[in-house]
Amino acid sequence: METIITALITGGSGGIGSAIVKRFAEAGYAVAFTYHTAKDAAESLARSIDNVPVLILQANLTREEEVLSLAERFYANFSHIDVLVNCAGVASEGLFQDVTDAEYARVTDANLKSTFLVTRAFLPGMIAEQKMHVYSKILYLCKMY
Repeated sequence: METIITALITGGSGGIGSAIVKRFAEAGYAVAFTYHTAKDAAESLARSIDNVPVLILQANLTREEEVLSLAERFYANFSHIDVLVNCAGVASEGLFQDVTDAEYARVTDANLKSTFLVTRAFLPGMIAEQKMHVYSKILYLCKMY
């Protein structure tokens, strides 16, 4: 029986994220990816992949209850996770001295808190699967402007 290698990519509907989703799909991974508000982009990306199973998951990754729901929906479709790519994030444009506390919180929640919550939700399953799969990986990505 062939084992399907699965990857979850957060922020998969965006520029870097969508490229990562496509590369994993081209490599034969079953792919799941998240989006927050870009439903049309997520659906378009999913339609462009026809060689492997694809799962689109909507979530606000800064909210723990939505991340836990995301994990439940992932595991309802895939038996395990091999690769987690934390790619979701936002940027703040403008001068540093003009950043408000609210904007700072929005950026750090999207870029740091979401990564923590997603990793915490999926790490136990990845540790359990490590006994069976030698290719379990967690990747963290960021972009600079």
